Amino acid sequence: MKSIFRQIFALVPAILLPIIVPAQEVPVLAEDPAITRGILPNGMSYYIVSDKSVERTADFALVQKTGRKTVADSADCSGSRAVISAREALAELPHFGSRIPQDFIMEHGAASGRSGFVSVSDDATVYRFNSVRLGDGRHVMDSALLMLLDVTDKMSSECLNPAARWYTPADQAVIISGDVNAAAVEEKLMVMSLMTAAREPLPRTAYEWHQHDTVSFSTSDKDESGLVEISATWVSPRIPREYMHTVQPLVYDRSVEALGIVSRNRIMKLCRERDIPYAEVDYRHVSSSRTSGDDSFRVSLVVSDENSEPALEILAEVMASLDCHGAAVGEFLVAEAEYISALKNVKSDNVDRCISSFLYNSSLASDKEILSYHQTRTLPDTVRCRLFNGIASALLDGSKNLTVACPADSSTAVHVFDSVWSAVSDSPYSSRIYHDVELLPDTDVIPKVKLKSVKKEHVSGGEIWTFSNGFKVIYKKMNTGGVMYYTLALNGGYGSIKGLSKGEGAFMSDYPMLCCFSGMEAGRFMDILSVEGISLDTRVTLSNTLISGELPRNRMPLLMRALLSFANARTADEDSYAYYRKNEQLALKHARGSFVARMTAIDSTMCPDYRYSPYKSEAGLTASFPEKAEGFFATQSEKMNDGALVLVGDMEADELKKLLASYVGGFRTMESSARRPVVKYQPVSGWSTYTVKGDVNSIDVVMSARMPVTAGNYMAAAIASMILQRSLLEALDDAGMYVDLSYNCRIYPEERLNMLISVSQVPEDGFAAGMNVKDPISALSEVRAALSDLAHMDISDAEMNDCKRALKYAVSREMNDPLYWVNAITIRYLDGKDLSSGYAAKIDAVTPDKVREILSSLAAGSKVEYVTKR
Repeated sequence: MKSIFRQIFALVPAILLPIIVPAQEVPVLAEDPAITRGILPNGMSYYIVSDKSVERTADFALVQKTGRKTVADSADCSGSRAVISAREALAELPHFGSRIPQDFIMEHGAASGRSGFVSVSDDATVYRFNSVRLGDGRHVMDSALLMLLDVTDKMSSECLNPAARWYTPADQAVIISGDVNAAAVEEKLMVMSLMTAAREPLPRTAYEWHQHDTVSFSTSDKDESGLVEISATWVSPRIPREYMHTVQPLVYDRSVEALGIVSRNRIMKLCRERDIPYAEVDYRHVSSSRTSGDDSFRVSLVVSDENSEPALEILAEVMASLDCHGAAVGEFLVAEAEYISALKNVKSDNVDRCISSFLYNSSLASDKEILSYHQTRTLPDTVRCRLFNGIASALLDGSKNLTVACPADSSTAVHVFDSVWSAVSDSPYSSRIYHDVELLPDTDVIPKVKLKSVKKEHVSGGEIWTFSNGFKVIYKKMNTGGVMYYTLALNGGYGSIKGLSKGEGAFMSDYPMLCCFSGMEAGRFMDILSVEGISLDTRVTLSNTLISGELPRNRMPLLMRALLSFANARTADEDSYAYYRKNEQLALKHARGSFVARMTAIDSTMCPDYRYSPYKSEAGLTASFPEKAEGFFATQSEKMNDGALVLVGDMEADELKKLLASYVGGFRTMESSARRPVVKYQPVSGWSTYTVKGDVNSIDVVMSARMPVTAGNYMAAAIASMILQRSLLEALDDAGMYVDLSYNCRIYPEERLNMLISVSQVPEDGFAAGMNVKDPISALSEVRAALSDLAHMDISDAEMNDCKRALKYAVSREMNDPLYWVNAITIRYLDGKDLSSGYAAKIDAVTPDKVREILSSLAAGSKVEYVTKR
């Protein structure tokens, strides 16, 4: 670590803040107004989050600043066992009559997380009870709060707990997030806290930074497929606690995340140039807001064993180049844009935010506030890039605070890594971005068309605009903060491709990334759009082709130029497929045992003769794939009126019509629309069970049955899934298992309801002592028992009303999301389904008999059980 690193926390405000604000202090982001926090009379902290995205449910947590290392690292208590295990901690919960609190809380909907209900880390013990149904009365809220505060009382009482001095109320925080009245909950906490006396907390061991002056090496093993992981991990001092609630962690984290993206992109580029296939290239940044220890930054790639040494060379070369020369402005902007785009889809967990604030003093700013801060580019690009390169150079080093993992012995690895790092070229990396925009089609070469008709769009309340060449646009105006959401939705998917081999269609969505657009390779084309804030993703399904994304509304002309390039100026890159094929083969090997791999196996089992699976398999990587894919996309580009461009945003309609008239004449259209081909789909009937070995004990049960996809059935299926999940949670409440249930309604090739139940084992110490933790086979028996009587399931009126109320609330909330309307309109005009209109009445019409009918049809339909045992 260079001496510059000790200046890193001065570097951020020195470069950034004088340009933003005249004040000398580091700005603090405004806290989320939905959060109420404070200190109770006994010294305990509290956080209350009023979250209206849920109805009549809440998450509860108790956080204690005592973990496995808290006492071990304290000089005054050597050898003392003051930290209890999670299992012992949960056993400390107060009892409600004959029931343990764990049973009480589960009866009200709480499901365990993947770590159970309580977890102990190095620095904390955290109790979590998520999605507790509050009901109509106050007893659930009161009981939950009493339960958590009683834990505080017992843990801090010296007569009951020999480690009480490490569990004073001041070292604990209670967190409630959900559909709650913050003032009422705050008042309850104030009164309840009086049962626990305030005491001074014991001092914790202060964080210390320990620099490592030589590189460490570790040996990574080959997996069953002969793949190995090569990685380099740098650690750095955590941001001081007094700065954690300021903008400084945001600036630093953004730079490190951008460093990861730049590193990943360069490694992928070098691997391609040197024909080194990889299964995965990735990075991971552990921020100061997620740990009590050092910040860490890790870059890794997974390759075949024979390529481990050249992969190590590439890793060293890329990171050394970034250390010595930094990034060019262009590639930095691409990385920054990707990071900010990803933030748009982030929805932080409220409880996690509060836990981080209590333990590390991190910011309580809302996701919207954080995104707004990052999107406000008050600094010139070159200044932001200089700041980024300064942080990257301070972090990276060829030996200090570095750990390298590879399969070679340490002496060989040291020689390879050191020699490459020392021999990095003096030529900085170059990256062109802006000039290539000129290559995209513009209005001077596009035929002008007129608006032919305007009609009402009844699903969303928007309008359908048809232009004189037949091209259709469906527009819904709503307040989106200057963002436009779009989908170019075209009829026709890989089911229409003649001679398609089994599994080939699953790769069709990737084909555009193997092409060139307006003379630019796909990566460069996407970089241009990304820097301008435009996302563009292609998804080809069995029946449709969708090109979707979002953009600032003032970039609509550039989006239209990009779509025209996609449709008319796309050429095949003949050299790309061979390399892509090798990468995909390795990626599929690397994914063995993963959830996607399990779903692939189940899909093949359920319908073994089906050629159109949406899951990738090696058999689909045929030599003829590029020819078939290019033929398919060429056909789609010739009938751009067979579908519609769906837009949702806040542009003025007249302005948007005028803009579109200047571009849509460039799309090729045909007089007649193509009809969907008939695709045979016949799942096996009955019940089949498969048992395989894996890393984690789990059960996946997939059930499928024919069901007409009407709006009424769609709502009934949603309620059926809610009731079934509650039934499974009750059946497995003492099994120590994590339960997840999902469903989907398939429209093509035939209308069906598919439901997936995934059950995985939770660490035993995540539950209270006395839990009857089961192995997968025993748990499978419980799942079967829960599914065996679906046709006669007892469904009370109270449960039906509760589910209906929750579903109505969820749908009404979703309708505030522009993406909901993009999808709803797309489904209406490609698949002919209106699942939105009059949703409340359709939910009200669902009866217990209808739910039982749906569940019994699933039980009698196709069913595959996939059991994974360690």
